[in-house]
Amino acid sequence: MRLVLLPLVTVLPAVLASASVLTSYQLAAHRAPIGLLARQEQIPIPTSLTNNQSETSYAAQCSAVNSATGQQAILNDIGAVTSNSIALDTQFQNILNKLTLIDTENLNGGVRFAPTWSALAQDWTNILWASRTTATNTAAYCTEFTNVIMPFVANISTPIPISLSVELLAQFSEMATTLEAEAQTTSTAFMSLNNSMNAFTPTFSTFAMSQRTTANTTAVMLMAEIINLQIQIAEYDTTISRLATAVGATAVKPQTFPIINHLNRLNRSVQVPGGRYNEFNQPTGLNRVKLLPKLPRINQQFLH
Repeated sequence: MRLVLLPLVTVLPAVLASASVLTSYQLAAHRAPIGLLARQEQIPIPTSLTNNQSETSYAAQCSAVNSATGQQAILNDIGAVTSNSIALDTQFQNILNKLTLIDTENLNGGVRFAPTWSALAQDWTNILWASRTTATNTAAYCTEFTNVIMPFVANISTPIPISLSVELLAQFSEMATTLEAEAQTTSTAFMSLNNSMNAFTPTFSTFAMSQRTTANTTAVMLMAEIINLQIQIAEYDTTISRLATAVGATAVKPQTFPIINHLNRLNRSVQVPGGRYNEFNQPTGLNRVKLLPKLPRINQQFLH
C-alpha cells in the first residue's frame, strides 16, 4: 500500500459551503499574524470574560497551528504516523503469507486461518486511511479558521454585519461536528478491530500450542508475531489519539470561546426564520459548537 501525504491546506466541503457568506467581503486571509494584530478596533472581549479565561480557551486548544513551526509539527506527526502504519501493514501481510502456508499444508484439520486474517488486514487498511484523512482534514479545518474565519469574524479588513459573522460560525461549526463524528467512527473501528483480533488470537494460540508436540516452530513463532502486532496496533491507536488532540480534535465547552460568546451578546436582537442565529442565545445551542479550532497563544489585542 502506498500512501501519499495530503497537503495541510486541503479545503473541505464545509468551507466551500460558507463561501457565499464571504464573497462580498475582502478577507485578511494569508496575511502575517502581526499584520492582523496591527489592524485593530475589532470585537472587544466581553467584560465578563477574564483574561485568564481567554488565555485558557485558546492556549489549551493550540500552541502554534497557524505558524510555520506549528504546521510543520503537524505534518511531521502525520508523516510519522504514516511511516509507522505502513510498517504495520507490512507485518499484516507477512503474517497473512505464513497463515496461507499453514492453510495450504492443512495443519489445522481443514480450519483455515488466512481468510479471517485477510479480513482483519483489510479492516486495518480502512482504519488507516480513515484516521489519516480525519487528522489531515482537522488540520485543514484549523488552518482555514485561523487564516480566514477569525479575520472575517473579527472585522479586521471590513466592517461586517454581526448576523453574517454568526452565520459563518454556525456553518463552520457544522464541519467541526462532522470531524468529531469521523474521529468517533475511527475510534470505534479501532475498538472493533482490537476485539476481532482478540477473538482470533485464542483460536490460533490453541493451534500453535498443539504444534509444539510436532516440533513445528513456525506456528509458535507466528503466534508471537501476532501478539507483537496487537501491541503495536494499541500503540498506534494511542498515537492517533495524540495526533487528533494535537490538531484540535477535542470537544471544548463553547462558553469558554469568547468570540461566540460576544457575538451572542451583540446578536440578541437578530431575528432569523427558524431561529438559526437565536440558537446561540441558548445553552443548548451553544453546546452544538464542538471541536473548536486551535489557535496560537492568545493576544488580547487581537480582539480589541
